[in-house]
Amino acid sequence: MSEEEKNPAGVRKLKELILYQENSVVSREIVSKETGTVTLFAFDCDRGTDLLSHSSPCSRNL
Repeated sequence: MSEEEKNPAGVRKLKELILYQENSVVSREIVSKETGTVTLFAFDCDRGTDLLSHSSPCSRNL
């Protein structure tokens, strides 16, 4: 059975969509629509980096 047959809706685990990189903050835009975007982040916690707050016309926290 193919992956598409096992998962026809294309459901994915978020951790499979982005790769952690040591000493880095990595981001990946996973949804891009005219009404807004959804961006996934991976952080190296030992690096001491924080996500700075920001806003946009359609900002939503999940």
